[in-house]
Amino acid sequence: MMAGVRIAMGAVALCLLSAAAAAEDSIPDSMQVYFGDTHLHTSYSFDAFLNNNHSADPDTAYRWAKGQPVIHPYNRARVQIETPLDFLVVSDHAEMLGVMRAFYENTAELVDLGWYGNLKRWYFIKKMNQAIEEDAGLQFFGRFLPKAKAVKGHADPAADPSNNIGDMNIFGDIAPISVNAWESIVASAERHNDPGTFTSLLGWEWSSIPTGANLHRIVITPDGADKATQFLPYGSDKSQYPEDLWQWLDDTQARTGARFLAIPHNSNISKGICLIPLVLEGCLSPPIMRAVEWLGSRL
Repeated sequence: MMAGVRIAMGAVALCLLSAAAAAEDSIPDSMQVYFGDTHLHTSYSFDAFLNNNHSADPDTAYRWAKGQPVIHPYNRARVQIETPLDFLVVSDHAEMLGVMRAFYENTAELVDLGWYGNLKRWYFIKKMNQAIEEDAGLQFFGRFLPKAKAVKGHADPAADPSNNIGDMNIFGDIAPISVNAWESIVASAERHNDPGTFTSLLGWEWSSIPTGANLHRIVITPDGADKATQFLPYGSDKSQYPEDLWQWLDDTQARTGARFLAIPHNSNISKGICLIPLVLEGCLSPPIMRAVEWLGSRL
């Protein structure tokens, strides 16, 4: 089966290269090449904040991309790029979006979890803030990293007994915190978008990583606040299965008219999952999956 999948994937790659070569001949002389970044985290991402980025927010990121001077969040040096970017996607993690920053700055609106739940949450936040103060955020971040899978072989990692992401429930409903962070990101993108000069694209990172198999996607929308304020970025805390992400994107597009592009991110460290599409449904997008199945049926 593995040999068949490798052959199928190679055939898909060959088809794509052939299509690219054919398309090259039809590229108009007016075609423009633009340079930017589709993967940038700010202080709204839990990993960036725990790693001492407490000040570089989306506004800072867009100013940096436009070639304006900003203050580096680690060494407080004044930094500036010589050549501004044409576009930037602030792609913070959808999971716990803005939560670590809100906890640290004591701006989070917390729901009542009962005396025991409130006590557990208070203790966890206290230890987290203490780790940040003692410059031990990186070690604290290790608590969020996935455990190795218990079942050997190419079994579904999301269904593995070691794949427990229930620890996030200790905070209660954090959606209102993430809504505030997302609205801030959207507002910043709206302020910095300068048609014809600089494009501030909205997006996020869907960060599924069951048992350490990186299935991350960068999701980008070309639309603005009128559509983006109608949804909250979909994270792997809702589902770790890519097909559920595809379904959410389809449903959200039908509901709001928003358009989306999902780009695999670091699938080279997916432990082979993204190269074995029958192990985890949806790891390949539906059109590519259909192409793999079509080619596989002819081997």
